[in-house]
Amino acid sequence: MLNIITSYLNSTINTLRKRKSFTLFDSKEYIRLILNFIINNNLLFNIIDSKSFKELLKYLKDKLSTISRKSIKNRLDILYNSKFKKLKDLLARNNSIFSITLDE
Repeated sequence: MLNIITSYLNSTINTLRKRKSFTLFDSKEYIRLILNFIINNNLLFNIIDSKSFKELLKYLKDKLSTISRKSIKNRLDILYNSKFKKLKDLLARNNSIFSITLDE
């Protein structure tokens, strides 16, 4: 009987450990997710400084380090330059003819 209970508890613990909610906090992932949130929802950077946004983050993780608009903007610049370089490299490797049309 003890073996059955132990086996059940071990399998339950292993299942819980696989859930994302039990992962350790990663500050780089935190910043990436905030930046992704801002970009995907076409939000202004000043949302970072809003009281309600800070309250939301504090609710999610009590001792969460604050992040500034400047920090987010710097990360966006890094992300932009990285994606731009990848696109530029991809286009440089292209052997066929292509055109790009931009419209205002």
